Order: sequence, then C-alpha cells, then structure tokens
Amino acid sequence: MKATNRGSLLEYLMDSEWADEVETLYKSPYATSCIFEILSSLQKAILTRLLFIQEIDASTLLKWFQKQSQSQIQTIVNHLVDLRILYRKQGSNSVQFQMNPKFQKSLQDLILRNVVSPFVRKEETDIGDHNTTSQQQLSYDVTFLSQYSRHCWNKILQFLVGLEPLESEPSVRIIEALVESGLIEQVEDGFRITTVGFQFLLKDTREQVWFILENILFSNETNLKIGTKLQKRVMNEEMVEFLFELSFCASGVAYHWKTLSKTQQIYIPYLADLGLIYLHISSSLEKDSYFYVTPLGVTLTRSICWLGDKNNYLLLEDWSNVDNDCRMIVQTNFRVYVYTNCTFQISLLSLFIQFLYRLPNMAVGVITRDSIRTALNNGITAQQMISYLQNHMHPNMKGKLPITIIDQIRLWEAQRFRVTTKHALLLDHFDNMTCFEKTYGTTRIGKFYSISSTEMIGEKIDDLFETRTFFYLHNFERAKEEALQVQPGPELAQEKQALLARIEIAQGNYDEAIQSLEEDNKDDSKVLKWYAIYLKDASERPNILEQVNDLIESNLSGGNQIVTANILVHEGRYEQALELLQRQPTLETAALEVEILLRMNRLDLAKILTERLNQLEGDAVLTHLTTAWVYLAEGSYREAEYIFAELSERHGSSDMLLNGLATAYIGEGKYQEADNILQELVAKNPNYPPALVNCLVTSCHLSKTKEQMDAYRRQLKRVSPDCKWLKELESFEERLSLLA
Repeated sequence: MKATNRGSLLEYLMDSEWADEVETLYKSPYATSCIFEILSSLQKAILTRLLFIQEIDASTLLKWFQKQSQSQIQTIVNHLVDLRILYRKQGSNSVQFQMNPKFQKSLQDLILRNVVSPFVRKEETDIGDHNTTSQQQLSYDVTFLSQYSRHCWNKILQFLVGLEPLESEPSVRIIEALVESGLIEQVEDGFRITTVGFQFLLKDTREQVWFILENILFSNETNLKIGTKLQKRVMNEEMVEFLFELSFCASGVAYHWKTLSKTQQIYIPYLADLGLIYLHISSSLEKDSYFYVTPLGVTLTRSICWLGDKNNYLLLEDWSNVDNDCRMIVQTNFRVYVYTNCTFQISLLSLFIQFLYRLPNMAVGVITRDSIRTALNNGITAQQMISYLQNHMHPNMKGKLPITIIDQIRLWEAQRFRVTTKHALLLDHFDNMTCFEKTYGTTRIGKFYSISSTEMIGEKIDDLFETRTFFYLHNFERAKEEALQVQPGPELAQEKQALLARIEIAQGNYDEAIQSLEEDNKDDSKVLKWYAIYLKDASERPNILEQVNDLIESNLSGGNQIVTANILVHEGRYEQALELLQRQPTLETAALEVEILLRMNRLDLAKILTERLNQLEGDAVLTHLTTAWVYLAEGSYREAEYIFAELSERHGSSDMLLNGLATAYIGEGKYQEADNILQELVAKNPNYPPALVNCLVTSCHLSKTKEQMDAYRRQLKRVSPDCKWLKELESFEERLSLLA
C-alpha cells in the first residue's frame, strides 16, 4: 500500500473503509479518552451533555447555542458524525442525533470508574504492581528515553537525505517500510529519495511519525509476512488500540513483555526502530524482558495540552529541535543566516536555499529563483517552505518572516501555473457531413471550440498570431518574415497590411510605409499614413494633429485606437490617450494603457491593470511584457530579469528584450553584465535610443572615459533629438553649472 498521506489518526478514523474497525475501537476506554481529548471544546460540550441521553432532536441541540453560532455548530456536529461518534437518524418529524453506544459506554466508564494502566492486569492492581522490583532495578529516566527517540528519528531522516550515517543505517524493516510508503526508491547504487520524500522532510514531526507508522501497520506487505489477510483486519484494530494505550503509559516506567499480545510482540520492534518504545530484551524472553514508552510514544495520540503526567510535558516540537537546534535570520535581500552545527539541518535547508559558505556553527545562503524552482520540482510546496522558515526563526526575528520573502516564494510557485491544461476530447474523421453537422451543433450548444472547415473539433488557428507576437517583442525582421509567409483570409488581409506598415514605421522606414498605404483609402490605412508622416516630418505635425482631433470624435476601430493613442502619447496628452483606449478594450490597448500609466508615474494603477491582465490572459506575450515593465518600475529587478530572459529563450532575442534584460541588471547592480549586453546590442543596432541611454548609465558606473560617454551622447542626440531623458540630463547639468 502506497503512502496515503493522512497525517493523523483522526483522518484514519474518518475513512469509510475502516467503519467496522472504528466501531470496535470505540469499545476501548483508552482510544475513547484520547479521541475525546483532541476534539474541540464545543464538541466536548456537546458530547458531555449527551453522555446520559439516548436521543435528541437536532432543533433541541441547536437551541443550546446562540443563533449566530448555529452554522458553526452544524459543521462541528457533521465532524462528529464523520468520526462515527454521533449517529444521524431521520425521525418521524425531525432529524435526531444519538451518541455511538460503544463510545458512550467507554466515556462513561472513563468518568465513573478507575481505568487501570493498560499493561498491568486488573487483578494485580489491588495488591500492588507486579513489576515494582524489576522497575527499580531497570530504571531509564525521561532524559535517556528522549535522547533515544531523537537518535532513532535522526537516523531515519539522515538516511532519507543521503547523509553518511554516524553509526549505522536504519534497520532493514524500516528501510523496507520507507520504500513501501513511497519515500525512497531503489536504484542501482542504493536508494534515492522521491518527490513524496522531499515533501515528507518538511512536514511537522508528528505528521512524519504517523506517516511512516501508518504504512507499517496497515500495509498489505507487512501484514502478509505475519499472517493472512483475514488476520490483517484484527491486527489493524489491535495495533491502533495499542497506540492509544501507549499514551496512558508513563515514561521511565518498565512494563513487562508478558503483558503484550502476540500481535503486539510482532509489531513492537518497528515501534522501537521509530523511537516510540525502548526495548530491554533478556535471554529469558518471558521473565526479564521489559519495554519503556518514550515521550514520543506518549505524545503521539495525546492532545498536546495535557499529558496526564508532568514528566511527559516534553512535546514533539521540543524534542525534535534539541539536538538539531536551528535558528535562522532571513533578510529582505533574500540572504539567510543559519545558526546551527547540525549537518542534517544544512542538508535539509539546501533543498530550497543555495548556501554560499559555512562556518563551524553558522551557514550563509541565499534564496534564489533557481533554488525555489528545484524545490518545487521536487514536490515541495511554497507553503511548506514558508512554514519551515517561520518555525525556525531566530528570536531576534520575533517570529516574523519578511512579507517580501513570503510573497516572492508564492509568486515563483504561481509562475509554474501560467499555462493551465484541461482534459478535452478531439473528434475527427467523421463518416459523412451529416454526422459532422449533428456533432457540430451539439458542441455549439455546449460551448465547445469548433471549426467546421476541417471537419474536426478543435480551436481555430490565427494565421497572424506569430506575426503579432514578434511585432510586440520588437523582433521586426522575424515578424515581417512570418507575415509574408501566410496567406490569410479576407477578414485578416487588411490586418496583415496594417501590421506590415506598422513594422516599417517601427523600423523608421517611413517612406516605405507611406508608399504601401498610398492606394488604400480605408480609415485604418489613412491613420497609419498620418502616423508615418507625423514621425517623418515635424513641420507636418500641426496638420496631422488637426485631422487626428477630428477623428477622435468618431467611432475608431481597434487598429486606429492604437495608432491614434500613440500620436497623443508623443504629444504628451496622456489622459486623452487613456480615454480613447478604454472605448474598445483589447489586450494590446490594455498593454499601451500600462505603458502610459507608467509614464504618468501612476504605478498603483498600472499594477491593478497588470494584475487584471494576468487573470484574463496570463500566458500572453503582452501580459508578460507589461508585468516586466511594472517590475522594473517598482524595483523588482530580479523578477523582471527572469521574464525578459524567459521571453528571449522562448521567442529569440530582440533589441527590446536585450535592453530590458540590461535594465534589470543595472537595477540589480550588475553593471558589467549589463554593459556586455549593451555593447552587443549597440554593435548590431547603433540607432536604438533606449540602449544608448543605458550605455550612458553603465559608463558612469564603470568609470569609462569622457570620450566614450560623449560619443554615446552625440549618437543619442542624433537619432532621437526629442529624447526626454536627454533633455532632463541637460537641464540637470545646467542647474549644476549655476551652482558652481
């Protein structure tokens, strides 16, 4: 049986597969007591009131509580029904509840009678403990037993992460249990941890113990080694009851081997390997053999708020961190300082932290996108990593992990789900057209994607998709190639012509764009022609603006919106451009809106719009680009770097993507890396203004010569005389000269 990942005995009890076993289990006062303890206070209150009542109407039960709490009470009662502690019956007029008679009797016995120690015969309680002398001779205190538990558990955890054992590996039976539970798998050179194993390492200690224990006690393989499948049913009940009985034992007290049943004697070595029990076995097995329950065994099924014995207040959370003490300081720059001398803790943290160097009692690492991605690929969730960091905070951190770290880890996890897949059924190769048309009509009603021209069910292909993608990425030559290769239908032919004209305009080939649009008198072509003239000849701009102003009042198409808005942006009329773009919103108009908002220094509005785009079109290229722009504006340079790098890897590099990557590097302080990219970019395209601006920035940081900087400046002034950045720089220099 592979790992079920229940994590607690309560979840096991709620499994409908074990309904009969749970009914039998409730006969045990030990099981009843432990289960009653870990219920909520309201559940305890309900059961206490029902303790000596046969049945009660649901309406009467709800009257015990205030009206505003009744929905919560219904949830609590449903949980008790799932645990089979309460039965729900349909009466003649209303729903009635009755406590499970077995659970009720056990709870009554627990309250009204003296429940004796589970491993001492009842007839011996009146005359004294039969094992007193032996207990005095063989005394193991709680400290020794706690150390034994830690030793056993550390041995298992170190084996999982592949560390060299300090003494010996876990027993063969435990290794078999680890393989059976799916935590490790056998390979040619030994064993290798699995995805389930990685998730297991960051679980709470109590969940880890129960995870392995469940797969030992309830797996087919383990039971078949000692009996038939018919015996397995009995063994499950007996061993679960045995686990509950352990919580009524006291650490440091010897219990005689003879008090165990044959089934318990078979399973108890497994519990000893897990550190739940310490065995003292003599050559005379029946006479002088004893077992001791460790604090780990006592607390396994007990509520952590009360353990019945002050010696057993050593909780799992405490003992698991004594030898493996690990305290961390996590800074907002993603640096992690780990104060520990435990090799296991370093190995565990290296699952999602990249360590830079290690000192005798401290290690320094950094949380990176790659280290988090590696952990995510291994099946570890963002919440597990965050919880582990929070649980091991240094006292000086006051238990608070920086919110930037939490958000970033979750963001990296969310990036893996940009593309979502859904199961679908493809229907093709129809026998005849009639059959296809009937199916086609059904799919249209059911809102499926369909395309009749190919006589198959599928999503329609957009002939200009690649052209638009490369145009948005400023890979204009590739966009032109894609456009010339396709022969779209009449509905896309006009858009193809407009895209080719926009490519020529973006490359500064204004005459070619005007010539290609000369014979077309449609509105889209007319506006594009005006745009090319506007950029080519400054003297014609007043005439173009007059015609554009008249056109704004009319109902513009989507393409005209973009071109007209670009003209308004050149004029600095941002509010009017935004109003125009919002008339017929599309993905491209939304991306231009984000660009305008960033020009207006309205990062707050740009972030809201970008979040909306990610929700609607999370995998679109324009959405990735707008997200990167927002990251650059807010100073999240590392995230912007990843987006530009990913787009370059997926679609090939372009001037815009390379310059965006260089900008991110500048923000991170990686000036040499940025300059290397910019030198390559300027060598390929010396007339690209954004790259020239960044070259001036890196030149300052790298202390380049004045001659080099002046060369960049002259080139920028030549290719972009209206460059806003250059004008601001000249204005700043003038003010400095006045101060001098």
